[in-house]
Amino acid sequence: MSPHGGVEPTDPTRGSSHPGGFWTRVNISEAVTDVMTPLCWSFWSTAGEPGVRAGYHDLGIVPRREIRSPATPEESVSACFYGRIALNVELLRRTVGAIPGASADDFERDMLGAVRPDAPPVPTSLRRLPAIAVKSPIAQFALARRARRLHADQLAWWQANVLGDAPGVPPDLLEQAFDRFRRAVRVHMAARTLVTSLQAQVIALARRAGLPDLFLPLFSGLGGVTESALAEQLWALSRGHGDIGSVISRYGFHGSNEGNLDGRSWREDPAALQAHITALRNMPDTGNPARGAHEAAAQRKAAFAELLARLPRRRRPGARLVHRLAAQHVRSLQLSKESFLIAIDGGRAAARAQGARLAAQGAVTDPDDLFYLSVDESRTAADAGVQELIDFRRRRREEYRGLEIPVTFTGMPTPRRPDDRGSGSAGITGIPASPGTAEGPVRVISDPADSGLSAGEIIVCRVTDPSWTPLFMRAKAAVIDIGSTGSHGAIIARELSIPCVIGTSDASTRLYTGQRVHVDGYSGEIRVMSMPDARKVSSANRTSDA
Repeated sequence: MSPHGGVEPTDPTRGSSHPGGFWTRVNISEAVTDVMTPLCWSFWSTAGEPGVRAGYHDLGIVPRREIRSPATPEESVSACFYGRIALNVELLRRTVGAIPGASADDFERDMLGAVRPDAPPVPTSLRRLPAIAVKSPIAQFALARRARRLHADQLAWWQANVLGDAPGVPPDLLEQAFDRFRRAVRVHMAARTLVTSLQAQVIALARRAGLPDLFLPLFSGLGGVTESALAEQLWALSRGHGDIGSVISRYGFHGSNEGNLDGRSWREDPAALQAHITALRNMPDTGNPARGAHEAAAQRKAAFAELLARLPRRRRPGARLVHRLAAQHVRSLQLSKESFLIAIDGGRAAARAQGARLAAQGAVTDPDDLFYLSVDESRTAADAGVQELIDFRRRRREEYRGLEIPVTFTGMPTPRRPDDRGSGSAGITGIPASPGTAEGPVRVISDPADSGLSAGEIIVCRVTDPSWTPLFMRAKAAVIDIGSTGSHGAIIARELSIPCVIGTSDASTRLYTGQRVHVDGYSGEIRVMSMPDARKVSSANRTSDA
């Protein structure tokens, strides 16, 4: 595995693409927020790829023979470029767009916020219609129960094998985590596909009723979203109710860069969670997340009543069904996401335990070295010469962290070193993601564990994952570079009833900590009201490209 007999060391995270491949990091970047290590990419490619395809198979969209890991990036759902994961837009357009009643353009609009003028048309095919007609309704009505069972099983496994005083790490824990990640991605992809379809149906209903602006309120205040429950427990802890151990036993797999296997979970670093709780103690009682959830639920109820009043009577039963299923499947989406994050934390624990053993034997230098090998390579990690390969890949990763690639690109992206700042703060717009408006000072954040956020400030960041939930509890609004209305940041903002604009591309490099801005969650506009007294804040504003 060394440059093994003169063979050049490999870098599986650099990536490759044919010239016409169209790729995006929207949505997927919130799952993996840091530059990936080879072990992380091994999970996402070797286990995640068949998991995604199996999720499509459960809905009847693809045949069983396509549940596999393709040989080339062009046939793959995802690929890795300079350590960043990206989705194959053309493949997904063909997959989703061939479904009767679906549209490739609707899919691209939901994912990217707009459709390319030159997007290739995808003809609807009836070939999969019989399978979809049979399997999709079954999957739709079984999804909530399936997601709950999966989550309960994953959590019990994690508590028994990974958490705290678990009796030693099983020797096959990495293989277990790998398999559990694949199973969780399967359910998550089915949920993601159904949520996307339901969003399109809600948008169509609102437009038919002449109320297109109702879309966001109709997807707010859904209730039962897992991060909302986390927010309520953290709030209770900040008020002296409960203990941090009970929160860690339920949510300890979350943490900084939690979608990356080498991230640090709250299980490993309780001090990071304690810092969030301490910050919440300084908030007034009006900051209780239950209050925001109640307001969001009231908005949703009023919006749905308005929608029903404008629809013909014959369309109301269908609207009620779509309204109910939308809430149900968003909850399932968040549960299944937690399920694959639990598997990742299991892989994290296994890799660190094996790395510690190898470091004690002198086979590697650092316990974290194992993250620079794939799952297959980890099986022979004690071989002589492995350290040279690890060191090569570690250097490459640090190089990639100093580069940026576009959020959406064709062919191989051209990496560049980021400028200190963007091209000014005028004309920043994104996708309206949570209704409402807010005005306040900006806080540009790159790491949720070290944010310096004060209550009432407006979060401006590159991308978020569930570990950002405690920050959203203290924020007045959120502005996010990468994502769409179905992204985590958008969902939790709607549940907590704070305005959110997402998909700005570069707000985190064009805005300064201390600027006062107005955020419009209806139009997607961010307007600068005033500048800070000085611009000597660049070090606080620079964000690593997630």
